[in-house]
Amino acid sequence: MGESEFIMGVKHITDLEGYDHMLFLLALSAGYGFKEWKQLLWMVTAFTIGHATTLIIAGLGAFHMSSNWVEFCIALTIFSTAVIRLTQGGKPASQGIWGYVLIVFFGLIHGVGFSSFFRMMISNDADIVMPLFLFNLGVEAGQILILLILLLISAGILAIIRLKPSRLAIVYLSVAALLSAVMVWERLPWKD
Repeated sequence: MGESEFIMGVKHITDLEGYDHMLFLLALSAGYGFKEWKQLLWMVTAFTIGHATTLIIAGLGAFHMSSNWVEFCIALTIFSTAVIRLTQGGKPASQGIWGYVLIVFFGLIHGVGFSSFFRMMISNDADIVMPLFLFNLGVEAGQILILLILLLISAGILAIIRLKPSRLAIVYLSVAALLSAVMVWERLPWKD
């Protein structure tokens, strides 16, 4: 590989062309502040666990899914996350075990979207453990970077406009729901 797997993981999650990951993180983290950093960290780690699991399975050649269906399902995860969070009024909510299970499941779906590229990225005879570990470490670092930026932007907006955090979260979640609804429509696998 030309560049480190860690750097590729960071680039994968922060690539503006793949803004769906960022939109998912926005929907997941809207309404949370710096004081909830531990809960946010657990949530993105749950996502990375799902993402990594799919990459392991796909890296071993044990799973493949049509890219049309994968992209459609990714858009659905973003839409679902935004709608679920809107029903919570944009307030930070205790995830509970089922909330984390859902985040891991959504990570599984997002991981399928990158699995075919990851499979091509490593040679067939290469050991996938270390490249996969470094790649997912990069994904986690990229997600933390995005969350930090989102938290800083939110803190700045809240300081200037003096909104309740839940009201700003509703704006973010509404935007995420709208954009992901458009993505769902554009990615309908049976449209073609």
